[in-house]
Amino acid sequence: MTDRAWVPRIGPEHIRPGLLNVVVYGPGEGESVVLVMPDGHLGVVDGCWHGVDDPVNEFVGSWLAEKLPRRQPKRMIRFLCLTHPHSDHFGGLALVVAKHRKRLERVATIQTTIHERAAEWFGSLVEPGPTERHKYNDFKRFILRLREVAQRGEQFEFHYLTDRRSVFEDNGLGFEVFGCAPSGTDAFLAESAGSVGTPGYDYNTASAALVVRYGGSGVLLTGDLVGKTKYTNRGWLAAARHLAGMPLQVIKAAHHASEEAHCERLWHNRQASVVLVTPFKNARPANGGAGGDQPPTRDDLVRLAAHTPNLVVTSPPRWLADTERKTAGLTSLLAPARPDPTIPPVAPTTAHQHRYNAVLVALDNQGVVHAITLAGQARFYDNNGLPQPLPTTPPVALGVTPAQGTPAQSNPAQSSP
Repeated sequence: MTDRAWVPRIGPEHIRPGLLNVVVYGPGEGESVVLVMPDGHLGVVDGCWHGVDDPVNEFVGSWLAEKLPRRQPKRMIRFLCLTHPHSDHFGGLALVVAKHRKRLERVATIQTTIHERAAEWFGSLVEPGPTERHKYNDFKRFILRLREVAQRGEQFEFHYLTDRRSVFEDNGLGFEVFGCAPSGTDAFLAESAGSVGTPGYDYNTASAALVVRYGGSGVLLTGDLVGKTKYTNRGWLAAARHLAGMPLQVIKAAHHASEEAHCERLWHNRQASVVLVTPFKNARPANGGAGGDQPPTRDDLVRLAAHTPNLVVTSPPRWLADTERKTAGLTSLLAPARPDPTIPPVAPTTAHQHRYNAVLVALDNQGVVHAITLAGQARFYDNNGLPQPLPTTPPVALGVTPAQGTPAQSNPAQSSP
């Protein structure tokens, strides 16, 4: 029986020791994944926040700062990955490197992101204006942080992400992380575009996608890889070759579950225990329709729900009606969120921008999911693409005292995997 719970935010106390813990953040500004390995070390894939109020850095800092028994080796960040140079994925990574560079063992990126002129050509791809200039400066800080670490001669390795190239491996744990994308063709085209500053080039077409293997368990972290293409050496058609017959219990849907990122070759006859979706912050109605001008649409969620008993969306799309929000215990867009006394005061945010929205999935090396923990406004969604009330398991089941004013508990959205 999979344990389900809701907590205000994911903390070190929710991690299941000895299991692979996958924490996916989606507070509306992008997405980030933190992997807590069975031995307690970390992996970080992408970042999703600009500024000091960063939930990823907050969790990583808390986990690394925990006092351990004597003679137990200190916890490390075994790898940090940037799947592609878009602001909703690199935001916050410069802060991770700056704060934890002495605990960071290696960085893996697609090749263009650490090109000698990376910051300059990224600046050439954005429109002028304060918002885009901020994104450019944040990316530049990330590049500079990597160079600083390399120049200091610290224990730090670079790895390029491409198909079937290993990022990290621990044979003792039976643990491996490797790339299934971008393909060699997509990586070459991205490097060529970056080198000459091609305006309008979409780096989603060369986004990295990672496979995490732990014994008989598999987790697919898809980045923003898209690929509606007929060419088998590009996009998801190329990546799917590495995934045929591979057990994947947990899948993070690519590119915020957009239709253009869906690959039928990957999803055909596949039932994952958990599918995770991180929406765009402006997934809202387009001309009164059921979908939105940014993914996911309701149709996108319905499509994915057919492939899993547990579809989890980290942050409520804006197209949800207030009545649908109320049923699931979500904040209305028509009124500000009621402050949660367990969370320190932050700048006012709307329902789709809550920085602690996240989900934790803990699984063993036999492919069994032991726990699914929702945080903030993450919810299970049903086969109609609608959010469900919170699970019945009280937070106290994970050693967390229920907070005053937290949403009422109700029935779980789905049956156990």
